[in-house]
Amino acid sequence: MLTTTSPTSFRACRFSLSPILLIALLSTTSIAQSQSPPQLEITSPANNAIVPSGQPLSVTVTSPTKSEFSFVAAVGPEPFGFSAPIKSLPAHFTFEIPARTSSGFRTLSVMGLTVSEQRADGPSIEVDIERPDMPLSLEVDSSTLYFGDPGERIPLRVLATFADRSVVDVTESTYLTLESLDPSVASIDRGSVVSVAPGLTYVCVTYEKDGHRIKFYVQVEVPKHPDNFAGQFDISVEPGALKVIPGDTVEYKLSLGTFSQFAGPVDLRISGIPKNATASFSQASVSVPGSSKLTILTSGATATGIYMFVITATSGDLTSHLMLALLIVGPNGQL
Repeated sequence: MLTTTSPTSFRACRFSLSPILLIALLSTTSIAQSQSPPQLEITSPANNAIVPSGQPLSVTVTSPTKSEFSFVAAVGPEPFGFSAPIKSLPAHFTFEIPARTSSGFRTLSVMGLTVSEQRADGPSIEVDIERPDMPLSLEVDSSTLYFGDPGERIPLRVLATFADRSVVDVTESTYLTLESLDPSVASIDRGSVVSVAPGLTYVCVTYEKDGHRIKFYVQVEVPKHPDNFAGQFDISVEPGALKVIPGDTVEYKLSLGTFSQFAGPVDLRISGIPKNATASFSQASVSVPGSSKLTILTSGATATGIYMFVITATSGDLTSHLMLALLIVGPNGQL
């Protein structure tokens, strides 16, 4: 819907621009910029500005050369699309950014047609769409990454859940960092986990904003004999991280599966539990495939903080490890 807020202020239309047309517009923009000074310029927001999702974005366009236009429009990928064209400058556009918009940079461009029917463009800017609030939890597609040979890559897609229950893809967020705890086993390259050599390690996924941070750990396994999974088992957990206040109880669901024809029970044990907290399994010995529930009971004396603990699953000479996170916060939700 188009809404007029002033003679030169319009709310952008939410419709998609065809990829071919968008590429053509942006290509023409770069050519025009190289041939002559720009006749149009986006003066607000600033280039590389952080813009909050869930709130409208106001875009202001001016003409440094004081040119007159038949129309001017702003254009960009989702969630922007193609704005409603207007005539007067300075021009003001408003784009709605849904709260569930994936985080990361988007390109905004401006184009127009002068009164003499000459195509005019201005330099594009980049804006960083981010949630204004901290997430309650992080998750990935799999809490354990299994590799075959060194040099393999697995992109890590990270989803964040916020207080309004919206789930947002924060994979490309500037607040998100990935760190391998053992780069000799697995490294990080442009958002992907890359296997280096046989071994076991973890990737620490950290979302940090305004001095607050939340972490999630992903297990990485690079086996010595990737083509021989017969007689082996794996263990996974849901969720990988939980948040609790002292005195409350949390539960994790552990699932055990087999690659092929695994026989024998798997024994579970836990280490790293916070002081003044207790942990128990609904089943400490699990037949595969099977599951067990891990219950952690905190007390009023349990200190706030971020705690990492390890589940060790063993069956004969076979051992697998799984790292979990527990965030213990005060009544106000802060550490």
